[in-house]
Amino acid sequence: MEPVLIDAGLLLYQLHNGPLQQLLAVRDKGVALIVGGDVASYTALSTATVASGTFKTCLAAGLLRLGATPSLLTADAQDDNDASTGGYNTGSAASIAQKLLRGPGGIAAASGTSFACTVGESGLWLCGGTVGEVMEALAAGIFGWWGTSTAGLYQGGQLAAPPEEIGPLRAPWWRARAGYQAPSPPTPRSAPPIRWRRTSRS
Repeated sequence: MEPVLIDAGLLLYQLHNGPLQQLLAVRDKGVALIVGGDVASYTALSTATVASGTFKTCLAAGLLRLGATPSLLTADAQDDNDASTGGYNTGSAASIAQKLLRGPGGIAAASGTSFACTVGESGLWLCGGTVGEVMEALAAGIFGWWGTSTAGLYQGGQLAAPPEEIGPLRAPWWRARAGYQAPSPPTPRSAPPIRWRRTSRS
């Protein structure tokens, strides 16, 4: 992901709007920067001394600070360690859906067990948008779906590929002959004969 610069004077970047589990790597145009340690608060990070070529973090606030201006900053992170939404998980699509619904969605009873997704670890990084839009993006990334059940509970899953139908093996068609004959024109119907009847008058 590309961290968001929130204080140019301090070279302070935001990775997440809550606590992070771990920052795996930080790179400037692909060159890895050296970890300078982690501090407990925003204040401690803003007053810390960061050497050039290194970075320091405040995982509790989802923040990162550099020691020199980067050209292109990217980072690998395991994020969302918020205890109120279940803490950190393995990053499965089901657990991400649970965190979206419990966190910004405000649905405390949302459960990842209602989302039958068989894919492995997933990642979702977004800036802005509604919970519904983010859920749509998550579902699209795993060829899945989401919605509510008849009981009013949120649920989701993945679309399964249709079974492939394979018939008996045979040589492919090369030529086929189809008989054709133009239909005969319809026979015109003749009008019925007119019959005259003579009557006598007295």
